[in-house]
Amino acid sequence: CVGNRLATAFAQDRKQDFIDTLQRGISLFGALALAAWLVATGAVLATHTSWDTDSKLVILFYSASTAIAVPAGVLMTCYAATGRVVRGQHAGNAVRLVTLAASMAALARGVSQPSYAGVQLVCTVMTTIAVTIDLLRQAPELFKPRFSSRALREAMPLLRESLPYWVFGLTNALGVQGILLAISVNADGQTVATFTTHRAFASLVSYAGVLLRPAIWTELTFLAAHSDYPRLRSLVRLIVRTNTWLAAVVGCAICLAAPFVYTLWTRSRLQLDVPLMLILIGQAVLWSAWAPLSWPLMSANQPRTLARWSLVNSALTVAGAYVCIRADWGLRGLAIWSLAMDVVCGLIPFSLAAFAFIQGSVRSFATDAARAVLCSAPFGLLAYGCLWIPGDLTRLASFALGGILLSWPCLRLLYGARDFARVSESLMAAIRWPRKM
Repeated sequence: CVGNRLATAFAQDRKQDFIDTLQRGISLFGALALAAWLVATGAVLATHTSWDTDSKLVILFYSASTAIAVPAGVLMTCYAATGRVVRGQHAGNAVRLVTLAASMAALARGVSQPSYAGVQLVCTVMTTIAVTIDLLRQAPELFKPRFSSRALREAMPLLRESLPYWVFGLTNALGVQGILLAISVNADGQTVATFTTHRAFASLVSYAGVLLRPAIWTELTFLAAHSDYPRLRSLVRLIVRTNTWLAAVVGCAICLAAPFVYTLWTRSRLQLDVPLMLILIGQAVLWSAWAPLSWPLMSANQPRTLARWSLVNSALTVAGAYVCIRADWGLRGLAIWSLAMDVVCGLIPFSLAAFAFIQGSVRSFATDAARAVLCSAPFGLLAYGCLWIPGDLTRLASFALGGILLSWPCLRLLYGARDFARVSESLMAAIRWPRKM
């Protein structure tokens, strides 16, 4: 929400609005984080608690680290909001690398739990300071972080606008954990393990479908701020094709590699339920096709309709999962019900809302999705052919080699010559360290 507002102000060259929004965001989320930390501190220091000193220190250090990370997250949005998406990604990777290196060093020395938590707190403080200094150098005329009571009072609209995004987080947790709870209440442990394992592999397809979101999100906000709907439609169509193709290709690879990876990881054999896996992967590919339709609305701070339908989708999916298991329709019936809810409460309403906003058509979306599936079909045939090759490693190596050879012609067919050149140029720019802007 705050990042979208900052990006809109930057795109419309409203510098003072950018500064005010940043200060309001820091004041609001800083105050919320501070209040939560004080509650946690009060609970830890209460005389009636039975925790030992080490446990109290661990909670205090981790809660302080989290309290600092919340307003620091607002600072990180300034990279993308000012068009420095690549630099922001590098900064985020650097923060994670520093934290990981410090954590590994602490574990290697065998430090105590409070010391380890203290290391995490120090890393959070240091990386936050480093990010602040870098942003001050990059955009000194815009980056003026400040906490004030006046900004806090003026930040209440931000809190209301953030609620739909919190609903999205709630619905994701409800959809993931609610189905599992419905199964565990009505079925045995083997059924729970089977569904969890198959869904874990299928969920990798969804991860492939959101790879572009960090880089594309701010561009969508910029285009919406300028009401440049022709370019917005063109970009959304490009995202739909890319996401759907990536998800379908990853789905083919998962179907081939899942038994081997599971055996390598757990030292036991996976009894693959092929129809169940195909349904879950098909659902993930479908999600990767229609989920990008929500990005223009969410990047423009208009997610309310989508949040409502997402909540309805999760609620009906969990309720239907309970009925499916109670009625002994099995995991396949549950998966089909979940797929149907994605179509009724996801694909249809999201498409209607998105097309109304970007002034697009259903036909273009269907054409792009079908084109992506068609371009991924050779990978499905390749995966099926590799099943007849003896040896797990040989089979996977053959698929990888064949996939590399197929990628070029399939991507050319997917994008066309002009869009293929644009995507290639963007990828090359993303792997280079950005210069100061």
